[in-house]
Amino acid sequence: MRLTWHIVLKDLTRLRLPMVFWAALFLSEFAVGVRFLNAGAMSYPSFGSLQILDMLLYGLRVAIGYLLVAALLFDDPLVGSTAFWPTRPISGSRLMGAKLLTCLLIFGLLPILVTLAWWLYCGYGIPLIWQASLDSVGSQAIPVALGLLIAALTGSAARFLVWTLLVAAAVGISFVTFVKPPGTHLFFHGMDVVVDSSGATFARLQTLCILAIAGWSMVVAHQFFTRRLVRSLALLILVTGLVCAEAAWWPLALKDRSRDVTASAVGAALDDRVSIHTSKDASLHIEQDPGMASGTVVFGTVEVEGAPIESLMRYDKPAFEWHWADGTNSRAQGALVGSAYATLYQLQAATPHKEPSASAWEQSASYKLMLRDGKPVAYQDFIKENPSNRVWDYYVEVPRPDGIRMLTDPPSCTIVLQGDLLQPELSPEIPLVRGNGWAAKGEGFRIASRKWNESRKMLEVSVVEHRASIGGLFSAYSYSNWLNAENTYFTVNRRLGESAASVSFNGFNFSIRIATVAIAWRRLEFVGPSNRVTLFPVREYGNWMGPSYEDWFADASLGRVVETVTGRFSRKVTIDRFSVAPDIFSKAP
Repeated sequence: MRLTWHIVLKDLTRLRLPMVFWAALFLSEFAVGVRFLNAGAMSYPSFGSLQILDMLLYGLRVAIGYLLVAALLFDDPLVGSTAFWPTRPISGSRLMGAKLLTCLLIFGLLPILVTLAWWLYCGYGIPLIWQASLDSVGSQAIPVALGLLIAALTGSAARFLVWTLLVAAAVGISFVTFVKPPGTHLFFHGMDVVVDSSGATFARLQTLCILAIAGWSMVVAHQFFTRRLVRSLALLILVTGLVCAEAAWWPLALKDRSRDVTASAVGAALDDRVSIHTSKDASLHIEQDPGMASGTVVFGTVEVEGAPIESLMRYDKPAFEWHWADGTNSRAQGALVGSAYATLYQLQAATPHKEPSASAWEQSASYKLMLRDGKPVAYQDFIKENPSNRVWDYYVEVPRPDGIRMLTDPPSCTIVLQGDLLQPELSPEIPLVRGNGWAAKGEGFRIASRKWNESRKMLEVSVVEHRASIGGLFSAYSYSNWLNAENTYFTVNRRLGESAASVSFNGFNFSIRIATVAIAWRRLEFVGPSNRVTLFPVREYGNWMGPSYEDWFADASLGRVVETVTGRFSRKVTIDRFSVAPDIFSKAP
């Protein structure tokens, strides 16, 4: 064991300067994050500069880390007859243990220690630090494993770089070949990510990466133990073939296997007054290539009626089961596509507010547009009726024989819908003063600026928010920067019992992700209380032409409406005759 630690210490001493430079790149990235979090103003050019700088630092950090792996092995090469270590009492297994221990210290422990201050600065507690640490280790897995593989089989820097370029080209070709968007049904219907909405493509890539890492580890271990290059290359070819076979065998009609589609529904049943039903006959898309494993897609619409207007429902992936008269069954898991966001009315219900008068509504741009079309409606009817989050499109891929059979022999169908019941809540709420902020459990926001624009008669507020965005190799949504939308922020005047919604609507937003922390910069614009300035106020050249409400904002606060889970629901929808018809892009067989 002392000899193993002697090798580790020798490698750490030899690589100390590259390690210091590598750690400095981490700190430089965090400096960009601190600048982003604490800036008092942000413009497109300044954000673009910070984003480019962060991308350069990240790319340089990955490249240096990858080269560090090679440098770790080149001092004790496993190829050729000039290596010094075989002349010493060092076995291949001992050398491998020492190198793996060094890798763990450099690529596992060092990034965590360097990043710990950043995580603490962003409010991470022990649970989040633990998850972020696993994310850090997972994100290093691919470059470290690949670097060890190529370095173990080359033995020199020149051959290492050449084979790195060849592998990069091969990976790019494989990615285009095996992970191309599935079928035209998604393209023609404008739903390029329907299948991926469950994270299935990420799950597939993760599985292939895990298989590749396991195979590469076997090859590296074999080379350490035997130093027989030809046998190691043969083993590598076998491993590569197995990974490619897995990629080719796994059909492009990816399914999320995290849930069993045959499982019984869980959660509380919905109130009987709430009706969930399919609105029309389903359509069937048939791929023209009969050799495709995922050749047919059933799609249609699900509608919810009778649910309280204030309630919000968030669905899991639906489970479908079809039954034919001869006893044949078919099961599949689908995806729902639609608005998962709360409406303004649902959000505003969580804030102190007053209903607008008829005269205020008639001055809005929405009413004037409806009046021009000859279809004016009252404010209550406009804001309450038919919220967008009550209608969903479903897509489910089925085996080609089952899909074609549905055309001539409609089965009965059971759809199991499950999900969360959400309730919008105003939390937190802070005084609308520059510099004020709120933070808890790894997330928060800060008021970066607050300025009244006299010419536009609007209050302009810049908000910087952050939250944990954890997930590397093992997360389907590892680099999602999505945070809160602008319409979740309200200014609240408690004295008058009124609130004002933002009218910026995605006009000025930036987002970035640094070491598992997603950061967003939002510019919000407020005109006045929602009972006097209704949704979509009339503006000329971006300026509010009505009265000024500067005094109204003098003692206002800024609040964020969040959607809190209040319970689960389940509902089985039974269709006695599940009729389908070919869509316009398909030809019936």
